[in-house]
Amino acid sequence: MARSPLGTPPERPPGSAPDGAEAAPGAEPGHPLVLIESTVDHAIGRCGNVSLYAWRKLTLPAAMAAVVQSFEDARRAGGGRFANYGVAEANSSLPEAEMRARLAHLMRDFGNDMAASAFTFEGTGFRAAAVRTAATGLALIARQPYPHRIFNTTRAAADWMVGQMARRAVSSPTAEEIDRAITILRATPPGGTAP
Repeated sequence: MARSPLGTPPERPPGSAPDGAEAAPGAEPGHPLVLIESTVDHAIGRCGNVSLYAWRKLTLPAAMAAVVQSFEDARRAGGGRFANYGVAEANSSLPEAEMRARLAHLMRDFGNDMAASAFTFEGTGFRAAAVRTAATGLALIARQPYPHRIFNTTRAAADWMVGQMARRAVSSPTAEEIDRAITILRATPPGGTAP
């Protein structure tokens, strides 16, 4: 959603989708998620000009085409500027070295157009700390020209992302829309449509 210079969203009709977003097939009006792909291992989509992905089990090269499409679609929806938001579910595996390198390369390729990037792993304990450390390492390898931060809740990540986009005068959906979209994305069954 476009934001005024003061950071407050302009009014839009109830039930309308965020700027550049379309309702997912079978969803109620105003659905914030545009679904690109949902498999056993991942779910990928966007909310306005925010690219979304959820790693469910394995982070596989087969997901890269959908991630690229999500980046391109989000960038187009944002008039050339977009943000990236990913979630690793508690049972997901750490990406192999090849996949970490591919993701870092992708982040660099789109870096000049990206306003912010966030990653959430909601687990607790040693495993959660290891996943967040791997994600931090990926961010350091990529040397992005945009802010990137790791979170332990989706809402904290959405709030931070909207603030970062506003600081860069980049329009965005609201934090509520981003959080709702990532929740719907994660609930989308493999091969299905968004609930």
